[in-house]
Amino acid sequence: MKICLLKFKSASSRLINKVIEKSLIDLGHELVKHSKAEIVIVIRNFPEGERKYEDKKYILFQIEQYVGKPELIDVFYDLEADEIWGFDIDNKKEKYTPLGYHPCMLFESKLQEDIDVGFMGWQRGRRDNWLNKVENKWIVLNTFDDRIRGENISRTRINLNIHFHEGSMFTEWGRIAYFLANEQFFISELFHCPIEVPQFEDIFEYNHLTDFYLKYSDERKKMAAEMSQKYKQELDMRDILRRQL
Repeated sequence: MKICLLKFKSASSRLINKVIEKSLIDLGHELVKHSKAEIVIVIRNFPEGERKYEDKKYILFQIEQYVGKPELIDVFYDLEADEIWGFDIDNKKEKYTPLGYHPCMLFESKLQEDIDVGFMGWQRGRRDNWLNKVENKWIVLNTFDDRIRGENISRTRINLNIHFHEGSMFTEWGRIAYFLANEQFFISELFHCPIEVPQFEDIFEYNHLTDFYLKYSDERKKMAAEMSQKYKQELDMRDILRRQL
């Protein structure tokens, strides 16, 4: 099938672009220009300057969360796509679609663990409030260099997923896919995930989970291996695309 992939050009979406592109190629699809495609997959929003064609099927893969100021995100849906896939289980506009496993997610190298708790993401707002109150404080590990990101995550005993917005169930696949693919342990604030992950609802539960898994490294490593195996077996991105295209 002839498919055009219109990528979202940002460092934060680089993994998502790469996984979808390589999975389509593995499935034998031909990646072509917009004008030559039968199906057009658009990541996040329709690029400025592009125009729709009448004879093509358009799929919007929405990687943003529809909260906060929805009017600012409505523009992402101006494409009027034939289908909308996304990471937000609560958004009824979307068909919930995980970012599945692909071997291109694997880190180039790993280092010895020397960080107790680490967070990869935008550290501000409610995340600052949490950081000021928790006992086992995390270190912010932000970089868009693939090699350094992999090394930082591998150095971390407990990787963290915590929401930017209060009351969210959004699945931050752009973050947790790294952990799952590379057998790196993580805990998360309550969220929707097809993989069983240790989750916390408040600061008390966060403190309890971090205390436990810092103390019992064997349990931590066992759970990381189980989560990774299930992710690779049940949520391969090529299988997901094969079903949905």
